[in-house]
Amino acid sequence: MVRIPSFARRSEAAASEDQNRDGRIDERDDRPVTGTAPVRDQVDDRGTYRSRSTTDTLADAPARDRDTAVIERPTEREPEVVPAGPRPRASVLATLGLIVGVAAMLAVLTGVLIGYGVALGVVGLFLSIGGISATGRRHVAGKSDALLGAAFSVAAMVIGALALTGSLSWLSTQTDNVQQLREWLDTQFANRV
Repeated sequence: MVRIPSFARRSEAAASEDQNRDGRIDERDDRPVTGTAPVRDQVDDRGTYRSRSTTDTLADAPARDRDTAVIERPTEREPEVVPAGPRPRASVLATLGLIVGVAAMLAVLTGVLIGYGVALGVVGLFLSIGGISATGRRHVAGKSDALLGAAFSVAAMVIGALALTGSLSWLSTQTDNVQQLREWLDTQFANRV
């Protein structure tokens, strides 16, 4: 359970045990049991929760509650209201790192643009590392984007380095995989028409 601090001034110490047995340690536990009534939170017309004053007594309760001297307790726990902070925003560095990482991978896989793909991989890796560090701050999202961008960038650099050294037989600077893909697609669609 998360307690949200209140900014109200209190002259007495906070309760340390659940005296009214409602399952929560709160300011209602400070009140004496006789002559007071635990009060349920109310929902106003906007759908937000607001609490009645914590100093309500049986004299302030409706007449039916005063006559029976039994206060209804909620059977379900009321949802705790968490103050909404600013919406998380995506990190620009993380998004750019992902875009540049994917572009680097595509450039390496073309064959002709291997050198440019390796250079884009280095830039994408730096952008992704900046995106990872930016998402460590509060209300900044995009850590998965930055991690994917770093993975694509490193993969592009490794595949590009292997292709430039001649370790990959199917990929070199003389291969034009885009042209080969175009010819293959033309033959596949020509056979079906």
